[in-house]
Amino acid sequence: MEAAAVDIWNVTELEEFFNSMEPVTGPVRIDCCTVVNDVQKFIKAELTIVKAHNGQYRYRPYFERLLQLKIVLS
Repeated sequence: MEAAAVDIWNVTELEEFFNSMEPVTGPVRIDCCTVVNDVQKFIKAELTIVKAHNGQYRYRPYFERLLQLKIVLS
């Protein structure tokens, strides 16, 4: 029997936020150096990585970019 995955970074909350928002068209700047051209593709790719590596320090930048995008879009 497999153990249930622990949601250390609370990825579920982020996923619910992005699923509940209207699709974004056009580029979005999330910091002084990062522009996301295809927001939907970015969210899908970053969430896939974060869910697969939840809590692993090496993958924290993927999670932090999602948090930055959430702040910008809120």
